Amino acid sequence: MARRHKRGKSKSAKLARLGQLGILKHGKHILEKQNKAVKKQQILVAKEAIEKEQAKMPHSFVIYNGSVGKYVRMLMMDIRKVLEPFTASQLKVQKRNNVKDFIVNGAILGLSHMIVLTKSDSSVNMRLLKTPQGPTLQFKVNSYTLFRDVIAASKRPVVYEKLMSSCPLLIMNGFADSHKKELKLVESVLQNMFPELRPDKVLLRNVRRCVLFNYDEESDTISMRHYAIKVVPTDISKSTKKIIKDKVPDLSKYKDISEFFLNPGHLSESEFEGEQNEVELAEDLPGKGCLKGMKSNVRMIEIGPRLDLTLTKILEGIDEGEVLYNRYVTKSAEEVKKLRSIAPTLKSRRKKRERIVNVRVVRRLKNAQKLKAESESQQEHEYEQEEYDLP
Repeated sequence: MARRHKRGKSKSAKLARLGQLGILKHGKHILEKQNKAVKKQQILVAKEAIEKEQAKMPHSFVIYNGSVGKYVRMLMMDIRKVLEPFTASQLKVQKRNNVKDFIVNGAILGLSHMIVLTKSDSSVNMRLLKTPQGPTLQFKVNSYTLFRDVIAASKRPVVYEKLMSSCPLLIMNGFADSHKKELKLVESVLQNMFPELRPDKVLLRNVRRCVLFNYDEESDTISMRHYAIKVVPTDISKSTKKIIKDKVPDLSKYKDISEFFLNPGHLSESEFEGEQNEVELAEDLPGKGCLKGMKSNVRMIEIGPRLDLTLTKILEGIDEGEVLYNRYVTKSAEEVKKLRSIAPTLKSRRKKRERIVNVRVVRRLKNAQKLKAESESQQEHEYEQEEYDLP
């Protein structure tokens, strides 16, 4: 007679038997846990890929140096908005900080560009530094308009929370037409300051704003403008949009509802232009009627700040090195050759002076620490002596 095996009473044995019968009681929960673990792992892998991609992006600091006043400080904050999200928007500038401190500390964060605003008696100046080796572009700020002033002057301002959360689209105009070598360098530095947007990878819903740098050859100035991009469906008229909204418009002056819809006065200027501004959407976008395949108008609404700049000087390094361009001084080939020949000597002298200054600073700190330690030991000795003299 065959010997019967005793059934296992453990939890795993019971689950195994239920699994064989196809009535696993807790199988659903086990599968859910496994799916959660797989999803968690996928999220971690995606986050690591995003972090690696973001590390390659250009990162910037925008600071001021010296006494500049509240309006230049506000301009600094506005320029940070333009460069978001890959800029230190909450970076605090203190009096004891200098440019070298930010460059040294920014190297850990992948700093690639830095904008420094200064103010003299006659004008506001801006320096654009390409770290870690240069060049340095120096500009005179002819005029500027703050973000808040542009928004206040706009009839229908476009400002919302996620507007600055994605990189802007960079538009360069007038630089390629010029044969000036210094402008080619300016164009290259400005292009590298903003992340590259690849058409095969970028999502249209993330392209919310654009930055325009325009070079005017007549005035020899560079103007910067900052726009929000708005997509409006063309198939829906303005009168239809009013009906769709919660507030019903005043229809008392019309005899028939068709007059309201057919009235050309309800069309905006861009709607009169017809197919010139119309584009076919390649994907769904946020907003009513912005669906894939539908024709829409692309509108650019200025949000500020505005900057009008004049290039004054280009240095080879970071605030030092050979002068590659000077707007106010022109030197002959012989003078340039002579300056290049004595440049290594001047550089070694400057480094020697810096070393001497550093040695003196270290010596003073050591002497100060020594004096502090001696005074503390003397005070401690006097305190012990007083305790000993007590009856």
